[in-house]
Amino acid sequence: MKNNICFIVLMIFLTILSCNKDETLTISPLKETTKNAVVCNPDQVINNVVEQLSGEGFIIKYYLDNVEVSGITLDNNNDNWILWLGKLDENSNEVLEIRKFTTKNDYLTYGESLSIPVTKSVEFTDAMREYVSTNNIVEQFETYGTVPASYYEFETLTYNRYFNSNGGNRNIWVGLYDHCGPAGEGNSYIAMLKTYPFMPPSWNNRVSQVEIVGIYAGVSIFDKTFYRVYLGTVWGTGFNRKCLEGTTLDNKMSSGFQVL
Repeated sequence: MKNNICFIVLMIFLTILSCNKDETLTISPLKETTKNAVVCNPDQVINNVVEQLSGEGFIIKYYLDNVEVSGITLDNNNDNWILWLGKLDENSNEVLEIRKFTTKNDYLTYGESLSIPVTKSVEFTDAMREYVSTNNIVEQFETYGTVPASYYEFETLTYNRYFNSNGGNRNIWVGLYDHCGPAGEGNSYIAMLKTYPFMPPSWNNRVSQVEIVGIYAGVSIFDKTFYRVYLGTVWGTGFNRKCLEGTTLDNKMSSGFQVL
């Protein structure tokens, strides 16, 4: 099995080297950050590798309204009702189940059936969006690159009301990585705060892996700053990494918060 993995990694390396690409990362605190386009399609390379490794302990499964499908798409203008569930199957293979729902109600029903606090997450998101809209926070941030202290005060109070209402102030370590695999040379990571209304410098549209150290927690991820355009919640037991490369969530995070 190790020989097969080494062969596949070598294939990825040689394929990517043959691509004509620009690796420059454009960074601006006031604009959405994007990685420049690649002439060949590295996502397809990774998808092919995922298929080859499916028997080697890593599997991605897609579901639409609880029916298994070959893939899903993301709406870039509206909320997406998706759960990204990390789990182990009966053969101890690591599985990433990507479950998309057509309606918000079906999403909430399924999430709550698994004891995932999706209702609290949606209510927190709605409260923050209303505050941001009423106080013109997005306009101020995009113009000046700052937000008032009153915003952070409201966000902290609101987050604690939904996720620390029992006074326990539960702490979970969450790591965000720019590639899959352990931290090290060529794979940077940051320890996530409980809330990111916008990403730290150079981390917009850069997250490719989520690591949760703790029991049963998640990260809600959004395509735009200040919790706009919901892309889904990555959820699972702790002490393992959720690789997003080869999925529609890769390099999409512009804001998010821990779900406890």
